[in-house]
Amino acid sequence: MILTNDIQNENNQWQEFMHRFEYYLKEHHYPKQKTSMEAL
Repeated sequence: MILTNDIQNENNQWQEFMHRFEYYLKEHHYPKQKTSMEAL
């Protein structure tokens, strides 16, 4: 159970990083291009 929770926490941190990264790209580099998150 502890191992499962650790993996879930790492997955959540990775998703949060990807969300911030795509937001950064959209806001600072590609303001007119939709990100993969918006396409889903």
